[in-house]
Amino acid sequence: MFEQSIVKVSERKFRTKKEIIAYLSQLAAAAGKIDDMDRYITAVLQREETASTAVGFKIAIPHGESDAVTQTFVACVQLKHPVVWDHDEVDLVFMIGVPLSSRNKEHLRILAMLSRHLMKEDFRRELREAKTDDEFYERIKFLENER
Repeated sequence: MFEQSIVKVSERKFRTKKEIIAYLSQLAAAAGKIDDMDRYITAVLQREETASTAVGFKIAIPHGESDAVTQTFVACVQLKHPVVWDHDEVDLVFMIGVPLSSRNKEHLRILAMLSRHLMKEDFRRELREAKTDDEFYERIKFLENER
């Protein structure tokens, strides 16, 4: 679910949530997690239209239902330059992708696990203090074993 190639610290100055969703989708596609990037991006943006996925604490958890997802993943980025996500400023983004065949159960499990840990101020601070992709990955990879 968490792989080093899709966990990033970014100095890039994104202007919109759409740019961030496209960036994370590119990472997921390159890692073989989705087989149609455009279809997946469309699904995530459609979900964003129903309700914002900004969840507070400067965090967003975008996701969407799409048969383009071939393997469960959470693509993560820590933004050195926060972006306005609807009405909230965001600097941590966790994009969830789950194959449709296991969508409901798996998606809710991942969402609950992320929410449980992201509620902890110490954990959020650790993630934000990571300076490199490797540091960010090292601080988040333990979540892989959460069931």
